[in-house]
Amino acid sequence: MPHRTLSPTCAVTRPTQHTSYDYYDHHDRHTHHARHETISTVPDARGRSAVEHVVRELALAADKVAAHYADPTKYPMPTDRSAPEQLLAERFYDVPDDRKKRAAATVLAEPADGAARVARLGGLARVDLRSRVSVETQVSRLPMPAQLALPVRKSAVRSAGFRPEPVGASTAPPLHHLELRVQHVVCRDETDEWGADPVRIAAVCVGPDGAAHRTDTLEAGRFHSGDTVAYGPPRPLHRFTLAHPGDPIEAVEAADPIEAADRGVPGGRVPMGPDAYLGLLVLSTQDPRDARDGDALVDHVARLLSLARRKVGALLGPADPRVPAAACVVVGELFDRLRRRHGDDTFRPVALRATVPARTSRWPDGRTACAGTTADFRGHGGHYQVTYDWRLSA
Repeated sequence: MPHRTLSPTCAVTRPTQHTSYDYYDHHDRHTHHARHETISTVPDARGRSAVEHVVRELALAADKVAAHYADPTKYPMPTDRSAPEQLLAERFYDVPDDRKKRAAATVLAEPADGAARVARLGGLARVDLRSRVSVETQVSRLPMPAQLALPVRKSAVRSAGFRPEPVGASTAPPLHHLELRVQHVVCRDETDEWGADPVRIAAVCVGPDGAAHRTDTLEAGRFHSGDTVAYGPPRPLHRFTLAHPGDPIEAVEAADPIEAADRGVPGGRVPMGPDAYLGLLVLSTQDPRDARDGDALVDHVARLLSLARRKVGALLGPADPRVPAAACVVVGELFDRLRRRHGDDTFRPVALRATVPARTSRWPDGRTACAGTTADFRGHGGHYQVTYDWRLSA
């Protein structure tokens, strides 16, 4: 059972964030160590260009939804049920009416053309929100940004820092699983909703084979400012089976990204290599009967991640090992973009990555569980901190 205290005093160790470290130099020095980090960007220019392109496109689709809310005749929704507008509309219509009106007013107040629109959208400024054709289809007819129009080469994949490296010898007994666990939940400031906050935590996890899994929800309890729930032992959210260190990854070579995307990947999976494990940590504070959050949020994040993986894969190549992490960055940046533009202050998911080069790997201090790391969640006027860890186990 969780322990609750009104004076949170838990000490949390924050590891150095490694969002753009030199992969080769790192592995030359620490060939057998497991590592973990939060992901807020991608380390190479081509990957960042793909992320920005997809975020702009999805933000435009969200603008279309907001404009349709204000004037459905002038801004018709696409009839294709698979269009991104349909997914984004599910979330849009769950936010309070005052925020829907604010989002619509922001979109309608912006000129349909002009320098400001071009500065914000680049080549996507030519998309017409008044068209019944989806934003996705319109974007597919536009020229590819220069950075993304270059051929996909193996050297580009290597420079992104995802090539599997030889693993140094270790006498440690092999372990076969990796767990993502929650240690503490701290309410620094409760939300502006009436009464105590019912906090739920879940994750969308992606293993080395590219398969995504939505975890069960951890019901953390009801919180006021200053409340803490500590789990002893930590509560597992997801358990990965460790891949064999010799498992190969694919690097795509194609004349252009669209050709690579047309090849497809069986089952829609994008392999990341044998040592990378991802999680999108999701916190929500609304009751299940209130569709604004609750389990609806993690389900929305899972579908949004699937969409982002498809779109990033079309730009970088579907088997490019950068795709899953880049898609996680897309999800976080889209949440930020919609908060600034539409006033949707939903808690932004936090992207996590663990790297385990071999089944004999341990964390740098030699332990099977890494130190607790804090993930901050701000939204709905509140501030929560979730302390999590990664644990290697038999």
